[in-house]
Amino acid sequence: MGVNRDIALHQCTPPLELAFSLGEYKERLHRIRERMAKDKIDLLYLTAPESLCYVSGYQAEWYQAQSPKAWPPTSGIAVHVDHDKFIMFDTLSEQVMLRYVTVATDARIFPIHQRRDGIPFIIEELRKDGWLKGAVGFEFHSYRPNPAVSRRFVDAFEAAGMKVADGSDILREVRWVKSPQEMACIEQAARIADVGHKRVLEVLRPGMTELEVYGEVSPSRSPPAPRPIATIRWRRERRSCRASRSI
Repeated sequence: MGVNRDIALHQCTPPLELAFSLGEYKERLHRIRERMAKDKIDLLYLTAPESLCYVSGYQAEWYQAQSPKAWPPTSGIAVHVDHDKFIMFDTLSEQVMLRYVTVATDARIFPIHQRRDGIPFIIEELRKDGWLKGAVGFEFHSYRPNPAVSRRFVDAFEAAGMKVADGSDILREVRWVKSPQEMACIEQAARIADVGHKRVLEVLRPGMTELEVYGEVSPSRSPPAPRPIATIRWRRERRSCRASRSI
């Protein structure tokens, strides 16, 4: 089993599944580096899930947020103001995913003995590349990582000789300006939402539960309908799941 796992992790390369073109991600990185230069940030270490997705396309089921102490959320993306590529750091478990949902060309996997805490590995890799000079920015206004892990990042980079700064605004403000590809996706999402809302208006009746409404607009009942457009709350009652309230 271990041999098969290792073969899959090291050799499995599914077709790319990207939301945007390679050129789109390249332009995003260019704009981020321009903003870093303006803010005098030499190195930006990104940890917010939305930032990881914006830069690389990264999407995971779990980002280690609110994880046990033994599993600190240390994976992330390092961007340098003078380099037109980024370095992605992650655990062995996500090695295959990095190949088909991200545009990463330089993915560095935590060693097995450091798979739960990659900070020492991150520092050493960045030192070897000469990236530990000047000011480093962190997303201090992100919930990931938590304050305890964030403090450890700060201590490690300061010990490496870097000046630490808050880089939270860089990605947040760069993302405000939408590209043509992003606008096209927003417009398509709005059209899909219109289909769903139209169906809701057609079937909605007093006393219906949220789950019943969802059943009417789900793809199985109405092919053009979108994914869930409202939060559905559940409770268990007599071995059956029912929506918690009526509309």
